[in-house]
Amino acid sequence: MKKVAYMPIKLNNERMPGKNIKAFDNGYPLVQYVLRTLDDCITERIIDEAYCFCSSVEIQRYFPQETRVKFLLRDTSLDSAEAASNDIMKRFCKQIPADIYALIHATCPFTSKDAIKYAINLIERGISDSAIACKKTQSFLFNRDGKALNFDVLKIPRTQDLDALFEPTTGLWAFNKDLAEIGRTIGDKPALFEAAPIETVDIDYEEDFMMANIIWNGMRTLNISPASLCQKITRRGGGDKCFLTFSFTSSLRQSPEELCA
Repeated sequence: MKKVAYMPIKLNNERMPGKNIKAFDNGYPLVQYVLRTLDDCITERIIDEAYCFCSSVEIQRYFPQETRVKFLLRDTSLDSAEAASNDIMKRFCKQIPADIYALIHATCPFTSKDAIKYAINLIERGISDSAIACKKTQSFLFNRDGKALNFDVLKIPRTQDLDALFEPTTGLWAFNKDLAEIGRTIGDKPALFEAAPIETVDIDYEEDFMMANIIWNGMRTLNISPASLCQKITRRGGGDKCFLTFSFTSSLRQSPEELCA
């Protein structure tokens, strides 16, 4: 099976202009973190190819000096606010045929290669048609009118007794070619899996960038890598915290360790 990852990116962002090429304190622009992870994925044969899908050749100025990630020029119409992520996906998949695709975003710089491997393996083994890295939430939620959405205000439960909800990190979506052909990234048999906390960092605004920079500086000071954080925070109640599939993927028979082997 041919496995391809792609990172759609534009130089001008509405919410935070220039964020994808803005550098952390170590001097590396944001785009480089995911590019380096994709290089590692190619080296370890997790994927066969990886692409940066951008409308400007200028983005290549911010690539690492040595990288196997390829640049693929896209139409500037895909940079508009009206362009949906599925529009970008359909255009990319039409140009680059593959059996499995992994959509990676530069704005989640701490997405790990192990998460990418896990998501691809779920699809490669026929366990699911799509896989999404998620943030697990067990908290009290209200709508904008102040109405409780997931608990009884007259009998407030413990948070651990609430039904878990799962929010995509936006950092990692994987899907098979059948979905790509009909313009979908989420299938009828999706697998949601819980990402490590650091992998849920998503940069939309200046404040998000500042927080990610602080996290990076802290890890550098303590000599801790993002990958080690994903490995160390692994067990809770006998389950694997970083890589956990849920009830609607009940056909799962392999352990997380087998899937990542």
